[in-house]
Amino acid sequence: MDEGRAPRGLLCHNAAPPFASDPATMRTPFLTALCGLLLATLARAQEYGAWHVLGRFESEFAKSSTTQLLAPERNVKTQMRAGADGPDLAAKYDGMDKAPIAWRKLAGDQGRAALDVGALALNALCPPPPSRKGNVDNAVVYLYRRVDADRELRVPVSLGSDDGVKVWLNGEVVLEKHVPRGLNVSSDALTLAYQPGANHLLVKVTNAGGAFAFQIQPRTRISQEAINEAIDRGVQFLIREQLDDGSWGCWDH
Repeated sequence: MDEGRAPRGLLCHNAAPPFASDPATMRTPFLTALCGLLLATLARAQEYGAWHVLGRFESEFAKSSTTQLLAPERNVKTQMRAGADGPDLAAKYDGMDKAPIAWRKLAGDQGRAALDVGALALNALCPPPPSRKGNVDNAVVYLYRRVDADRELRVPVSLGSDDGVKVWLNGEVVLEKHVPRGLNVSSDALTLAYQPGANHLLVKVTNAGGAFAFQIQPRTRISQEAINEAIDRGVQFLIREQLDDGSWGCWDH
């Protein structure tokens, strides 16, 4: 046996302790590395295009504006099925008070190739026409992005809207909520089933009045509290086994 080396299968007292004695100190780098690995794996499996925004349209919230069929929805099943080209992003529409509107690609941080680009403030992205004199009530805005996947994927997400929301994936409705509420990205949970190739995500956000926003983010399958508890229990076991002098003794492993 080489001098200074422990036999295979043994951990000896002269080896530096591999763990800190404070569980909280250990948890942060461990979770950082784990989350980085998971995000890197997901990033290789799917590629998010930038969000495009279209609005604003008028729709009376009290009459269930999520169900009212507006022009951008009329060809959803054909244009936005899996593998199709997606919507005509050069199309022109008559918006609120006949104001001409068209799809606009978001840029900067909001145009990042990531699922979560932060909260999208729709009153700022699609302000009311001058004829409304700042009135933001009873409005609809659409968001669209393409997602390219290298295989079949099921991606758990959570999302929030202010106020109502309707979501299509590949031409099929996967969520619809006609509710007056503030933005909370944990309001709704669903799993997006991506097909190999081009996938199309369309979101309709409706506003009763006041703030108007949308956000989507990855959803953690296991709660952070459960992860922390499991790590702490493991660390506490190691601390109990540590000798008084800070060494670890020798035992088979």
